[in-house]
Amino acid sequence: SLGDFLDQQERIRNEALVQWLVKLRIWHPAIAIAIGLLIMLLITSLRAYSSNATTRLWSRVVIGLVVAQWGIGFLNVYLRAPLWTQLLHLASADILWIALVLWVSSALGQPNESAISNPEAKLAPTTSAS
Repeated sequence: SLGDFLDQQERIRNEALVQWLVKLRIWHPAIAIAIGLLIMLLITSLRAYSSNATTRLWSRVVIGLVVAQWGIGFLNVYLRAPLWTQLLHLASADILWIALVLWVSSALGQPNESAISNPEAKLAPTTSAS
């Protein structure tokens, strides 16, 4: 978004920093997709180790927000970064970050019941009907 905005500004287009930021804009989607896939892989890998319903809920919310963020980012690029899509993209990034923090705090804050009763089972995945 910043690269698109700066690229449209005639009076500052030739400044070195602006040119560097405009060149970097290709990396933003690639990094966002890679990090999103990594988050989704981590969540789905760790989901089997949690019997906590809150943690499972936040894991679904985070995955949904990652996909939504990709969609908003695509819309932002497709529409050539109008202000409203930039703000929506930034707001959804903040919401995703908050949901990610809540998922991690839920996962770390609620010990697995089977691990408490049986310390040797700490690393064994839990089975659930969901």
